[in-house]
Amino acid sequence: MSEVQIRSYRDEDRDAILDLRARVFEGLEPEREKLRWAWQFENNPFVRHDTPRTWVAELEGKIIGNYGMLPLEFSVDGERVTGLCGMDFCVDSVHRNLGLGMRLTKAFIDTPGCAVHTVTSPTPAAAKLMAYYGSEILDGESEPCLWVHAGAELPDKALEEQVNIETLERFDERSDRFFDEVAHDFRLLIARDQRYLNWRYCDYPFGQARVTAALRNPTNLAGFSVVQADPSSRRAHLCELFAHREDESTLEALLRDAVVSVRGSEIDELYVFHRDPFVQALLERNGFQVVQGHGMSAVCRTPNGMGVKDWYLSAGDGDILFGVGGAGM
Repeated sequence: MSEVQIRSYRDEDRDAILDLRARVFEGLEPEREKLRWAWQFENNPFVRHDTPRTWVAELEGKIIGNYGMLPLEFSVDGERVTGLCGMDFCVDSVHRNLGLGMRLTKAFIDTPGCAVHTVTSPTPAAAKLMAYYGSEILDGESEPCLWVHAGAELPDKALEEQVNIETLERFDERSDRFFDEVAHDFRLLIARDQRYLNWRYCDYPFGQARVTAALRNPTNLAGFSVVQADPSSRRAHLCELFAHREDESTLEALLRDAVVSVRGSEIDELYVFHRDPFVQALLERNGFQVVQGHGMSAVCRTPNGMGVKDWYLSAGDGDILFGVGGAGM
């Protein structure tokens, strides 16, 4: 048998990669996957021409393995850096046990010009490989970070009058100013400026996101939320609940608005993925319950001096919820 080659993506590889994924992952719809691919790469404002879209394992001209890389911009202690979110990692079943997973993971880690590596919905095997190369695992089995609201009544509470809630069609320059203000509240997170937010939520090709802004005056954003509904499962996800750390009035106004927004629709449960103890206490006070042992995990390889504890992660980050709305994940 010829030696398996690990090489960077070429434009003609797309259909072979989609075919490989269809063999490995059941239930994928080819036309939807082509739309998702275009959104991830062709329409992604953070794509760099010097960074491949994927690393592939090739044997005798056939692609038998793939490690996709979603380019994103991160804020690290307030400084913008390039990061990659690993995704679509797979090896054809007949060629497993050849060490291809380790070789593809090393190619991902060694990709030049990348300061942050994340994987937001890894299999246990993928997480273990990332840990071997120095990544830290966020263990969803032991950390209470997934919460659900299943129709409980919201407690009566008078909210601050100066926090106004407004539904947006798209994010604008107010988002840029706001993120510049709030970035230093968090050591490590995806840069949530209007480029990212519009691409991630408003231009996402499946389903429709409900984008809400909290305003203290017409020109100053105080926070925002994004709700993505999945009627097929009768669930909705609060993908973003973002404000200054411990800005209780803004966070609570956005949270309660999200709960009310799904009432009367074909949605039974509203899920939130949040790691901040301050926000978790707010969730509990508003009728959310922690989902024990949910199994959601994530992996992050960060600059020196940082760890998973410093990572601000939401359900909308990476590919955790790319299946919402029927993307076929």
